[in-house]
Amino acid sequence: MIKKIVSGGQRGADQGGLDAGYCCDIETGGWAPKGYLTLDGYTPNLSLFSVKEHNSPYYVPRTFANVKDSDGTIRFAYDFNTKGELCTLKAINQYKKPYFDVDLNKEITNEIINDIIDWIRVNKIEILNVAGNAGNTKDKSLDIHFKVRDCLIKVLKRLSV
Repeated sequence: MIKKIVSGGQRGADQGGLDAGYCCDIETGGWAPKGYLTLDGYTPNLSLFSVKEHNSPYYVPRTFANVKDSDGTIRFAYDFNTKGELCTLKAINQYKKPYFDVDLNKEITNEIINDIIDWIRVNKIEILNVAGNAGNTKDKSLDIHFKVRDCLIKVLKRLSV
């Protein structure tokens, strides 16, 4: 059912989502700030995932564009009260799009995987926006990246059966 995964390209959850799409041979894309700006600075390899540069160098416009251009958003976070997560929720509410939250403080169980699959099916999600925490250190970012990637690979494999 998922035909495309989009994200803003930030390290952590965003890049984990793009990585999952790539691993499962699903089209990827989305919007990143002008200059492919992330916490790591200029990140031109995002174009390899068909992520486009937004005309704004700020995170907020690309967040709104990714929510608007998708059928629904899944947010992966240790903290849903960060500026980024609150901005994403504001965009979700403005565009009245469905969303699903995965709390990374908890183990991602088969029950959560099944809940995500049910949410995707009920909401007929074809273009999935992946958002969430970036991580304040390289190690934390990689932890988030791999948790998101591994979770979504399980979801995508089960959806394709």
